[in-house]
Amino acid sequence: MGYTPEEKKTSVHVKAKSASAGIHARKDYLTLQIVTDTPLESPRVFKVNRVSANRFHNHIHITSDKDIDRELGQ
Repeated sequence: MGYTPEEKKTSVHVKAKSASAGIHARKDYLTLQIVTDTPLESPRVFKVNRVSANRFHNHIHITSDKDIDRELGQ
């Protein structure tokens, strides 16, 4: 799979052919922002922003490496 990381001032965006994600560093955790065409149905999603008719930003807190699991694509 072809992923292209894009380093920004305060985050890293990872782009693929049909999807993208953003990783935003905070003091005690990371926020993973996953762009989808429908909102994700998961209790881990703490915020969803609708940015267009078919594009949603789904936000998930990552507090430790144990949060990276099968649900997030490991």
